[in-house]
Amino acid sequence: IWRCWVLYGGDVKIVAVPSLCLITETSAFICASRACLSYIFSTYASQAVWTLVYYSMTMVTNSLCTFLLLFRIVRVRGVGAGIKTYRGIIEILIESAAMYTIIYTALLVVY
Repeated sequence: IWRCWVLYGGDVKIVAVPSLCLITETSAFICASRACLSYIFSTYASQAVWTLVYYSMTMVTNSLCTFLLLFRIVRVRGVGAGIKTYRGIIEILIESAAMYTIIYTALLVVY
């Protein structure tokens, strides 16, 4: 979210949705932690549901920020400037943190 904020020049409209996703993600983490720690009122199903919601919201937040970063990088550099080469594609993947999103998607599929 911070990188989106910086790349878009502090535009609040750009980081509003990722920030709401982060708030939802934090709430899901608190509920998942509470479900894991309270043995009396907790069932395995509630733990699994809150954990899945947490992982899903983390993936949504990361995917959204990655898309915003990728869009800004391509828009600033231009479509033809560097995307046609393998080095340009690798630079864009690293700068936009797309690898983290891809790995987190794989983790969610395995979970």
